[in-house]
Amino acid sequence: MIAAGNFSGKFTLGDQSVEPSGRGSSVWIARMSATGLLRWLRVAPGAGDDRFVRGLVVAGDGRIVVDIVSETAPRYTRVRVEPDGSKDSVETLDLGGEVRAVAMQTDGNVVSGPLGSQTCRESSFQLHRLDARGKVAWSACNEKDPEAESGGGEPHLEMDPNKGIAFCATYRGHAPVWGSSKAPEPVAGTHAFIASFTTSGKHRWTHYVTGAQSSECDELAISAGGEVAALVEGMTPKMVIASWKANGETGWTRPCDELLPGDSECTITALIAQENELVAAMQNGGRVGIARLDAKTGATKESHAFEHGTKILTLAANASTIVFGTLLHAAADFGTGSLTPTKPDGDGDVLIGAL
Repeated sequence: MIAAGNFSGKFTLGDQSVEPSGRGSSVWIARMSATGLLRWLRVAPGAGDDRFVRGLVVAGDGRIVVDIVSETAPRYTRVRVEPDGSKDSVETLDLGGEVRAVAMQTDGNVVSGPLGSQTCRESSFQLHRLDARGKVAWSACNEKDPEAESGGGEPHLEMDPNKGIAFCATYRGHAPVWGSSKAPEPVAGTHAFIASFTTSGKHRWTHYVTGAQSSECDELAISAGGEVAALVEGMTPKMVIASWKANGETGWTRPCDELLPGDSECTITALIAQENELVAAMQNGGRVGIARLDAKTGATKESHAFEHGTKILTLAANASTIVFGTLLHAAADFGTGSLTPTKPDGDGDVLIGAL
């Protein structure tokens, strides 16, 4: 099991500790056994301050590849670490602008951001396919309405090498348009869109979330069947997981509080795909939960609820196991007894668990 994250100040995981490599945020990388035993922990090498993880993948040769951006400069760094953590290498890719979202695969990435590509000119919404060497293979640009502008927040990208690419973000005023999609009329507020592309950059479809004062897309997932699912706010009065079929037809929706009932406003905090299933994490007041759903129908196949948990920030899964990560700020219980942070007044302890 591989994990990576950001930290400032001294960072300890298990019985090992590391120090930051620069000012602000640095990046840690760790390898653990299937039972959670820490094998090694190290700081990602490379120059720059305020560095943040944008993606992680294990290559075919077993090396761990972590893509990192620095907020103090338009620097995009790719770190490769040997499976035993003994050696690493660093590449700094000059992409000509800020990378805002990354979807990683072993043969290259898709990135989103105003990279200064002559193909996209000044478009606010750009997708670029990078090959394994970091060279731009193709670009998909919002060319039809140059007035389309970002509505703020982070865009999200997911890529399946067989099923395609999903992209979601928010826009303000004029909507971005690719291919033959028909954009809605400009309206006040910020609104979400979800778009689908082939792995060669051809546009398939775009769905615009309108009808509310504002809407937002928070996470994306693509199942093995090609279904696209997203966390959407503003589609209904409650946060939902919404799905679209591979051809763009509307699929199903599941409200958060249906997955995790409670007395507070329910929020979905993470979403991933695992073959033909989706795995979601939810929070409702002091309760947290994890559910495994059928990607085609949205039906619940497995669920876990914890009365005294903390917000789950990230997920990973295979057919039999779900791994989750969170920050422990106060005492919590994930079914193994009460867990207490080492420094109650600090930034929180990293907690990794498996179900």
